[in-house]
Amino acid sequence: MTENLKLLSKNSIDIENAFRYNYTNECKGFYKKKREAEYEYSRATNRILPSVAHEPLHSDFIMARMAVAAKEGGAKGIRANSVIDIKAIKEAVDLPVIGIIKRDYDDADVYITATMKEVDELMEAKPEIIALDATISSRPNGQTLDEFYQEIRQKYPTQKLMADCSTVKENDSCR
Repeated sequence: MTENLKLLSKNSIDIENAFRYNYTNECKGFYKKKREAEYEYSRATNRILPSVAHEPLHSDFIMARMAVAAKEGGAKGIRANSVIDIKAIKEAVDLPVIGIIKRDYDDADVYITATMKEVDELMEAKPEIIALDATISSRPNGQTLDEFYQEIRQKYPTQKLMADCSTVKENDSCR
């Protein structure tokens, strides 16, 4: 698993940047296009299985079986949405898991692990990495990304985090 983590760590920034590079916040249907791009990129590279909540076959059992199939196909890690899916996937495969929770907030545009509520929920499942929306989009309660990051670090100082960005510029501002 350590070797898989090293490979994932080494390639995760390149992977994330490759399929997020052409996104813009001005696109109509931005988030739908983002999810479609994640899916298409993962299919093309056979590297990371995207989270696919709200799909006809979505269940923790199916997600765990998809993770097994992804591992057999050469995946180096799994990106999963929800505590129940992450727990099922971790029981099924020994790959590192990038955990997220997608939740809409009325006062914000971000929806991928947007608040401490989602981080606390994810910590129940113990993913190796937690991905956070690190875009320039508005955050719940007007919190800045820096404030959110500091809040996470105060409570979970050793948890690995990944910036979920939509542009190279946003990625660069997270370093």
